[in-house]
Amino acid sequence: QVYHLKFAVANVGDNSLDSAMFLTAGSFRSMLILGNESFASQQVEMYPNPATDMINISAADAISKVTIYDLQGRILKSVHIAAGEARIDIESLSTGTYVVAFVLANSSSSTQKLVVR
Repeated sequence: QVYHLKFAVANVGDNSLDSAMFLTAGSFRSMLILGNESFASQQVEMYPNPATDMINISAADAISKVTIYDLQGRILKSVHIAAGEARIDIESLSTGTYVVAFVLANSSSSTQKLVVR
């Protein structure tokens, strides 16, 4: 989903908008949504979970990109893939919970929780 941000200048005294003053701040695409099951997440399988050193990923469509985030939203690993299956080395990840975001070749995306032991 794409979001567009616009700001308007308002007169604080009477809450009226100055119709000539609209500022466009930009657009962004939301890709990381926690707790929301989508059609794409049903198409992506990630195992084992919990994992220790490797994860296997398979999808009905080709996987374009896999990104692993910590719970603060920092990107820890990003892998470009052009296949329906992949093995990703997670040995460098500390014990904990992570979010794995998938982008498929058909432009659908999904996220899954990953537990590393």
